Amino acid sequence: MKTDKILKYSFYGIGAIAVILGVVSVMKKKKDDDGDDGSGGENIPDKPNQPVIDPKQAAVPLDLKAILASKDPMSLLKGRKIYAKIDKAKGRSEARVNDGWGLGNNIVFESTPEGEFLGYAQFVVNDKNGAKDAQGKLYKWIRITLADKPWNRYNNTKSWLTKQTFKGKNNDFAYFREDVIRL
Repeated sequence: MKTDKILKYSFYGIGAIAVILGVVSVMKKKKDDDGDDGSGGENIPDKPNQPVIDPKQAAVPLDLKAILASKDPMSLLKGRKIYAKIDKAKGRSEARVNDGWGLGNNIVFESTPEGEFLGYAQFVVNDKNGAKDAQGKLYKWIRITLADKPWNRYNNTKSWLTKQTFKGKNNDFAYFREDVIRL
């Protein structure tokens, strides 16, 4: 009998917490729904889902741009040392941006300091989602074999649940978009 009362009151308590969280969530959405983020209207993208890219990041280095515009960028780029052009350059598991959460997120690497040596270029591919830069040119992605030092540094920042046990041929690479790297 006593167990039934405990379960009953526990159920009511959990239900009350769920209702309170639901009300707070609905109120927060209504508050933020006006679309004003307080930024003063600067850097508003043309399309609502298009992210705003920092002009420093958007400028692809001239030497990399020349290689990517050549007839055979693979032969000119393969094996070259690649460095992070910006702080927190994100390496992806495939040549597209997917910043979902959980399993939908395709970030497999993130550089820490600007200018960090990432590794060696393998090959070049076009963006899988068809994403284009401000001039309407399709973004290019460079698959990079990650060097041991940055791979170990990033792996050590992960929790024990997501930490890799060893570096192998299936987890030693990442795709970087042309606007976040330099030669």
